Amino acid sequence: MARVRSARASYFSYCVQFPGRWAGEPLAAGFTIFRTLPLDAARNQADTRPSAVPTLLAYGEYSHATLLPTVRDGLRHAGATDVRTALIPGSGHWPAEEQPAALAAIIDDFAISVRSG
Repeated sequence: MARVRSARASYFSYCVQFPGRWAGEPLAAGFTIFRTLPLDAARNQADTRPSAVPTLLAYGEYSHATLLPTVRDGLRHAGATDVRTALIPGSGHWPAEEQPAALAAIIDDFAISVRSG
């Protein structure tokens, strides 16, 4: 797993300490996602229609990768008919920073497969 450089760690620390300032707004928005999880769960339980929207689950090798089959199967059980998975080798929780080329390739392959049907 990639080591976080000192400057990056300082920046993230700043964003967490001062979420109302411009630099921290993206991080604060990211944390807000977790506050909406109960609402998402309620909406998902209420909507039982099948969904054919292509969905890609990409997990870092060192970030809960063992959950990938469970999450995929849960989505399929909930009605998602096109769920694909990808493992990002050598990545942890931040694949866009740790393995950007690998993540980009996975997304490109997914987009091409969706376009070509």
